[in-house]
Parts: sequence; structure tokens; C-alpha cells
Amino acid sequence: MDEKDIINYIRSVFGKNLSFELNDDVAYVNDGDGFLVLKVDMLVGSTDVPPSMTPQQIGRKALVAAVSDFAAKGVSPDGALLSIGLPRGYKEELIKGIINGFKDASIEFGVELLGGDVNESKDLVIDCVLYGRAKRRVSRGGARPGDLIFVTGEFGPSKAGLDFLLKGSGLPDGKMKDVCVHAALEQSPPLPFGVRAVEAGLFTSSMDSSDGLAITLHEMSKQGHVKYMIEELPIDRAMANFLRNSNNDVYSAVFYGGEEYQIVFTCNPGSSTALREIARSLGITLRRIGRVEEGEGVFFYEGQRWVPVHDMGWVHFDSTV
Repeated sequence: MDEKDIINYIRSVFGKNLSFELNDDVAYVNDGDGFLVLKVDMLVGSTDVPPSMTPQQIGRKALVAAVSDFAAKGVSPDGALLSIGLPRGYKEELIKGIINGFKDASIEFGVELLGGDVNESKDLVIDCVLYGRAKRRVSRGGARPGDLIFVTGEFGPSKAGLDFLLKGSGLPDGKMKDVCVHAALEQSPPLPFGVRAVEAGLFTSSMDSSDGLAITLHEMSKQGHVKYMIEELPIDRAMANFLRNSNNDVYSAVFYGGEEYQIVFTCNPGSSTALREIARSLGITLRRIGRVEEGEGVFFYEGQRWVPVHDMGWVHFDSTV
């Protein structure tokens, strides 16, 4: 069983006994005056910490991964619980670095640490639980035919940077290489943009991209029972040329990378101007990448024809990864 199989089995076992669905980035619990919003995310050293990542960046990522889901749902996090599992003999300076990195990120995103747990484990394991409140609920599957598809940020650099860190080759020295490596090591989910957009009721559906753009688009398409037509890649021309000249597959880097921690969302065409104004005021890059149609699946316009985008990306326990 891979990660998706396990999640689907959990849904089948528990879903019928719950008052909400187990199929979104966060859990919404109706509290009578809106929703209590909960999120848990796990960082494991052997699978989530690439070479060259500092202890401070590890601690930051442990919080960023959860904050990214809140950003996609437009929820300001109020507090966090932190659990840390450490191998015996873990160096003191590494432990302090991780904790200080988490603290710096908590200040950046306005999250108060409420408590947690520390235990011994065979690998580094950090669990972060976030909670907050929301007046609106935005699902993965709310898109309707005629909606536009947008993303925040740029897709591709994080995959190229991660490949470089793992293989030690593939990117020539220079500013572009530094951008890619930074994208792989230190992400910044656009929390203020998500909060303002959802408060204004401008998203029809949304999801954060952490396992790859293709996986995200397919999940949103399946839950909305609609077809996603991708007309252009969300990557700057200069970055695309740099990756191409460095023998990187731009298409794969954009669709099948992961670790972007950006928002993928749909909106009514009439909302696009307001969304662009919010993004501009916050210094957020916003890219329209396509449109929603009746049907199913995800397709990309390649030259003179539409080709299917495969449902691929990072999946734990996947033997093909």
C-alpha cells in the first residue's frame, strides 16, 4: 500500500462515523459560529530533510508544511502543538537549532506554541499540530466549469534544487542555481494572501502544492468532478531557459516536483481582478495557468494539441519514487 492507498483505507474505515469528510488539507469542525480548523503535519528526517538543510531550516519546515495548508484555506493559525522524536545521542546544537528554527517561523507566521511532547525515536520525527478559526470553508472540489485556475509563486525551481542537493550536479553555479537551492530548502507559503482572498470569498476551490502540481490538480479535478485544462506552465521564462540549458526537463520539474508550498486555486472569472489586486498589494506572484471545463482529468496544451498530465509526484511508499 502506498500513501494514497493508506489514506483511502482510513477514509473507508472512519469516514462514515464522522460529521465531516476526511478528504481535505485541514479538518473543519463546526462550532456554531464558523469552524474550528485543525491540521497535523509530520516531518521525518530520512524522507523530508535533504542534504545541506540546516537545523534551523528543519525546524522552520516543520511549521511551514502545516502553515501552507492553512494558507490554502485562508486560515490564520492561532496556536501549535509540537512533538519531537529524537534518536539517542542527537547533538545538542542540532536540537537547539531545530527548536530555534521553529521559533523563528512561529514569529513569522504569528503562531503561539501551546505545548507538545519530546520522545526518543530511531529517526528524527517532528509533528506539528495547528489550530485556528474560520468563517468560510473552502474545499478542494468546489471548482465549476468556467472557473479560472491560478497558482501563487513559481513551480520548477524546488525540484531542480532538490535534485542538485541529492545528486550534486545538474545546475551550474550562479544566481539561478542559488534560487533553486533556496526554493528546496526554505519555502514561504503566502499566508496573508490566502487569508485575504478567502475572507473576501474569492476562491471556489483551493489546495496547497507540496507533493507536486500534477497531484494537486488531479486531486482537485477528481473531487470537483470537472476537467482541468492547463494552458501554460507557472514558471518564468528565464528560469525555464536556465533549467532547459542545464539539461533539466522543465515540464517534469513543474508538474512532478513538489515542495513548493504554494496555493493552487480556482475562481470565478469576475474575481480575478480583485485577486490580482490583493496579490499585488502583498508582493505575491500570481499566475493564471488554465481553466475548468466539464469532464474529468488534467490536460496540458502542448503545441497544437492537448495531452494528459499524469497523476504523478511525491507519494510515500511508492515503489516508483
